[in-house]
Amino acid sequence: MKSIYSVFLFGCAVLFAASCSSGGGDDPPPSTGKTITLSADRSSILADGQDAAVLTLIDNVTHEDITSKASFYAGEQLLNGTSFTTEVPGTYTLKAVFGDVTSNTVEIKAVSGDIDAEGITLSVSKEMVFPDGGDFAVLTLTDADGADVSDLGEFYADGKALEGRRFSTTSGSAAPITISATIGGHDVENTAEIIATSNINFTSRLLFENITMTGCQYCPFVKTIIRDVEKDDPAQVICYCIHNSVSTLYQSSQLSQTTLDYANVYCDFMLPDESDRRRAAPKSFVNRNKENHSYDSKYIQPDNLRTLARQQPKNVGIAIESAYTASEVTVHASIGTKQSFSGRAVAVLTKRMSWESDSYKYRVMLAYAPSVEGQELSFEAGKAASFNVTFDLTKLGSVNPDECEIIVFVLNAEGICQSVQYAGVGEAKSY
Repeated sequence: MKSIYSVFLFGCAVLFAASCSSGGGDDPPPSTGKTITLSADRSSILADGQDAAVLTLIDNVTHEDITSKASFYAGEQLLNGTSFTTEVPGTYTLKAVFGDVTSNTVEIKAVSGDIDAEGITLSVSKEMVFPDGGDFAVLTLTDADGADVSDLGEFYADGKALEGRRFSTTSGSAAPITISATIGGHDVENTAEIIATSNINFTSRLLFENITMTGCQYCPFVKTIIRDVEKDDPAQVICYCIHNSVSTLYQSSQLSQTTLDYANVYCDFMLPDESDRRRAAPKSFVNRNKENHSYDSKYIQPDNLRTLARQQPKNVGIAIESAYTASEVTVHASIGTKQSFSGRAVAVLTKRMSWESDSYKYRVMLAYAPSVEGQELSFEAGKAASFNVTFDLTKLGSVNPDECEIIVFVLNAEGICQSVQYAGVGEAKSY
């Protein structure tokens, strides 16, 4: 449900007040903290007074859908109901108020009802896809102002209409596939080409898991490494932290008892021979290799991690899609491979958090699905394997989906990571 919206200003206050579906009321009260999350099912609508973006508001503390109990605003104008329509083109900033708390904002572009294709540009997220039905390219329409108006378009592959704005295929093609689009019944001027071929090297990435705690005298060393490798774009090393049983984040209720249970199981699983394993920190693991977890090892220096990442096999690709409701995050991952093997898949729900005096926000484990060890799967060369899991937010304390990311990784029969991918909650990311 979460969307990325381009930011614009719409200053015609008089026309705005007259044209929006709105009602009277006082100005919204000030925010006292971000504990509610607003989302919209559309990032663009027709400015015809009929086309609507449906709004949803979630209480991140109680995990309730509070849409029917809240007030919604476009700018400072109170809306009637829980959807947004207008007859005046422009870009609108929407927010919600529940009690004395104000939500995040979302941007919605309202396009003239007699829209034409002038100034509209078609783009694709990637120019090559692996033809196993799991990999995909995201198709986007952008107007002359840079706003995403894909919700108003129709997309085609070699003239055949597509469902939605993604292209995937199970058939390779010797010639490029032509992607085209229409908007408002008019052809978008430019087209794009995508090649569907098995002759693709998947991106190699490294999984870096770190057991940490608050008050650990050695942890700053590893935290510095994490900050360093996370500067890379695109990411080569995917990091997240597991707070052990003596972390004060559990005592302060920033992390839940369920997360503590997962952390203890992780420590038992990765450090089975250490009697003090649930209290140990820092312990850093590369690709789930249990044999090397020394905090001061040259093995985990940033440049060495980057080198190891580049040297990883490029035979496994992971695509992630997810959505959330008030009570759960659902994850669908497609896993493509060039070699058949048996292994496991693991999903991790993480939250960006800072702790102690460090303002940097690290990925911190909230939960695993279906477990720390993962789900057994058989991977067949050239065919996408499906991996679906659900995270129960009601057991994880206060969780704002906008602050969370999902990590999915694949292990071989020996338990060594073969590939890893990450995405924000609500984000779609291909191989």
